[in-house]
Amino acid sequence: MHKDFHVLIVNSDPDIRQTLETELSDLAKIDTAGSINEGTDKFRVGDFHMVIVDNSLPGEQRGANFIALLREQQSNTPPIVITLQGGVQSPTDATWRRAIDIDSQANNLHSVRQQVVRAAEYHRLRIENRELKERMAAAGDMSGIVAQSRAMQELVTQIRQLASTDATVIICGEDGTGKELIARTIHDQSIRSQGTFVPLNLKVLPEGLLECELFGQEHSPSAGAARSNLGYFELAATGTLFLNQFTEIATENQLDLFRVLETRRYSRVGGKIERHAHARIILATERAGYQASDDGKLWEDLCDRQKIVHVNVPPLRSRREDIPLLVNYFLNCFCKRHRQSRKTITPNAMKRLVCARWPGNVRQLRNAIERIVVTSAHDVIQTNDLPDELFISDSRQISVSQSLTEITERAEKNGIKDALIANNHHRELTAKALKISVRTLHYKMNKYDLY
Repeated sequence: MHKDFHVLIVNSDPDIRQTLETELSDLAKIDTAGSINEGTDKFRVGDFHMVIVDNSLPGEQRGANFIALLREQQSNTPPIVITLQGGVQSPTDATWRRAIDIDSQANNLHSVRQQVVRAAEYHRLRIENRELKERMAAAGDMSGIVAQSRAMQELVTQIRQLASTDATVIICGEDGTGKELIARTIHDQSIRSQGTFVPLNLKVLPEGLLECELFGQEHSPSAGAARSNLGYFELAATGTLFLNQFTEIATENQLDLFRVLETRRYSRVGGKIERHAHARIILATERAGYQASDDGKLWEDLCDRQKIVHVNVPPLRSRREDIPLLVNYFLNCFCKRHRQSRKTITPNAMKRLVCARWPGNVRQLRNAIERIVVTSAHDVIQTNDLPDELFISDSRQISVSQSLTEITERAEKNGIKDALIANNHHRELTAKALKISVRTLHYKMNKYDLY
């Protein structure tokens, strides 16, 4: 599963070494050592991401020196150390305190596997972050945010301002508008850029596991937790935790999350010790503010009370002047990726792309261009090279059989809807933008079922 993840097992018992190697071989590349000296020699020349060491090996000081060596040799990405027997021998020693201990009472293969899975996932996230930073360094600041429209230029300015602060951010935008890209850019432009960017889609987590995944779970045999597990708040450490689709979880879970944002403290599930939430939090949702939960006022009050900064990402249809830039940007990227010769696009084909509906926003455009690059046999992209499904008539297109009243009402409904989204469903601001009274706005919203 994670063959790029390398684990060293240091244990004097050959049966235990063999059992652990067999049990963990599907999760990582495994190497073993039968003594501290052998483990030290292997660690010095190997590239290990995790060490499972038997704390009962002879010579406590030698064991402490061994762990100190691990920290010294890989200070940037310190290995996780699991002590399998006897617990931490010297609780006052800072070196030992940084080790992860599996108590002898809970010494079982399941708990070890859980730790390896967690560590391998953390390793994967670090690699992804490093690769992303390298790509961004090669391409320059704000890599991937390609825009010339006024709305996007204002968004780039806002991103730079937010990157210089530690404020909690909520990114609102339709599916495919690039919310995670914006969150990553805020992280990479901030003082937290050396930390890890940890993305998590809350919608895909089973409701019963949400708290455990976010906050971790304390060792509790009676509750079925054989080992204390790290949550995503701890995995993000001093980096950035990006929580997508947070409005799709239960209201009580949203309240728990906002409570942590307010106090910066939380406890593991089943635990009593309060922990400090060091990570910066960036939230994202496809909903506008008032629609964000069953009780829109509750959501708005929580955001206002905690001074959370909103970032609104405009849909692609409202910034069509950016489409030619995006098309050429994606053409260059995918021609290089798929080792194709440089491709250009005719003015007519570009015009059709600019006029297409793009309900999937930038993601849909990106996928369409990649498909064109892969399937087109020539270097100049013509109109007939474009996917047919892009040009199905818009359901909002006006029919010649409609009455003037129907045309006017359709335009009015769409105008009010767009204004509500642009103002996060804040009714006073929306009414002011539309130059109507709040009472008139309420009437129109009832009329067109815009609540």
